[in-house]
Amino acid sequence: MNYEVQTYKNGKWVISSVQDDKDEGIYEAQRLIQNKRTSAVRVVQEVFDESNDTYRMKVVFRRSRKGSEESSPEGAKSEGERKHKKRVKPEDIPLMERITTAVNKGVTAFLSSMVFLILKFTVIIGLGIWLLVTMNDLAEKL
Repeated sequence: MNYEVQTYKNGKWVISSVQDDKDEGIYEAQRLIQNKRTSAVRVVQEVFDESNDTYRMKVVFRRSRKGSEESSPEGAKSEGERKHKKRVKPEDIPLMERITTAVNKGVTAFLSSMVFLILKFTVIIGLGIWLLVTMNDLAEKL
């Protein structure tokens, strides 16, 4: 099950990231609302209804910035006011668009992962050591 973390920008909800865990999604939404450029966030769980082949949105978390111009976005209605939407089937989406979306989600997940932070730290330390050794060799030649 996936949880979409959405931000409210320019009058519409935009997917910021997709999380596998509800708590991770809520944590990410809370982190985003701290950002001065984000006026509202929500975490949406989509539930598939096999009987009529539709997806139903269920907002599991919602916050808006107090005093914001967009503090009460139109899309932030209560659950009872939500309309069910018909989802486009994956096979109806062009292949390149599906690939691009999957790659973007993968890159976003990787860049926010601990593995990326460890890799980045290792590269920085390695470059630092290489620079020290190179500078030491140059200093000895002088």
